[in-house]
Amino acid sequence: MDGRHAVIDAAAVAADVRAGMTTLAAAAKHNCSVRRVQQICAEAGITANPHDPARFNAGLPNRPYVPLMMLVATVYRVIMVMGHQYGIRPIADAVQAVLPVYHVTRRAVRHVMSAIFPNHFAARVLHARRRLIRGQTYHAPYCGYSLHIDANCKLQEYGVHIMGGQDGKSRRIVTNFLAPPRTPSHPLAPPRTP
Repeated sequence: MDGRHAVIDAAAVAADVRAGMTTLAAAAKHNCSVRRVQQICAEAGITANPHDPARFNAGLPNRPYVPLMMLVATVYRVIMVMGHQYGIRPIADAVQAVLPVYHVTRRAVRHVMSAIFPNHFAARVLHARRRLIRGQTYHAPYCGYSLHIDANCKLQEYGVHIMGGQDGKSRRIVTNFLAPPRTPSHPLAPPRTP
């Protein structure tokens, strides 16, 4: 292929969606992305099928709000899997990933979290407020007391993980190295084949 996008018959895509085909099925039939089908629908003024789970990405009609008991059960399951240390935003994002057909608001997730786990929620809010008010101070008594390691995984598709270590007292970079693709942080990563 020469790098150009394939030519898609927009009229045929629009006709399929008007006939009730989901955007995912239309994308598979016409060998294009779901986003491209949604763009064609938006240009043609077509509203998506209400049973199409991918329709919320197109800016088409809003999704319904999640029923309360379903939200409570899902938030409970997500917190049991992820843990209590996460805040409202990551929990809400995880709930939205579990329930993509529904519209999940952070406000609703916050109320559910505070109702089903009040002690954990209050401790998380208190910790966040303390951190914002007084800031975090760090003190290392001598050089070599602690080593802060971080990884840059921008090249992970090529099997390269650039890692570095910084001394806690002097704030100097003391080591840089390339980590292999199978590291302790990714123990289940499949081995790469050339």
